[in-house]
Amino acid sequence: MEHYIVKLDVGGTVYRTTKDTLRESEFLCNLVDGNWSENLSNQKEIFIDRDGFLFRYVLLYLRTGQLDVDKQYWKSLRNEAEFYIISNLATMVNTMIDEEQLKKPVFRLLTQEEFITYSNINVTGFRRGLCDRTAVGPGKEFITSIQCDVTSYNCPREIPVHKESRHCGRACNKAKGDNYVGYSSKETIMYLVSNTE
Repeated sequence: MEHYIVKLDVGGTVYRTTKDTLRESEFLCNLVDGNWSENLSNQKEIFIDRDGFLFRYVLLYLRTGQLDVDKQYWKSLRNEAEFYIISNLATMVNTMIDEEQLKKPVFRLLTQEEFITYSNINVTGFRRGLCDRTAVGPGKEFITSIQCDVTSYNCPREIPVHKESRHCGRACNKAKGDNYVGYSSKETIMYLVSNTE
């Protein structure tokens, strides 16, 4: 079977390929069917007003089913895949974007009790012994410690789930004595950590 050459001018860049290569793109197949004839030689290019640089990656995928493209072009390439109606390419790029998002570190500020359950190290003598940017578990890193004042609400009836005054009701208000202090402040150390898992 003979493969006839199709010439596409994408945003000023001319690409030569075959109709068979373009079969996975509904848009390109329909475009070629309406503008190209196997019986004509020296045909002019079919112009497509899209990004000529990105089309090289579209064509690479159509030819090989593979994709090798820098991260900075992923979102733009996904737009091109959607324009050309190449759902498998759009799905592939979306998967790459999603996997990259999962690798981004999530930063958390933890109390010492939370940090003990977060890390796999002994925090005894923590302030003296652990350096900044230290791995404390698989995909977990200690960034720095912060000395700060933590304000907490004191329920008049000492009900643990009453973390704010809005959680208390009439019974709590009645239990307030003359020396009742609603909020108290305590100096503590918080631990800034990151997690890439």
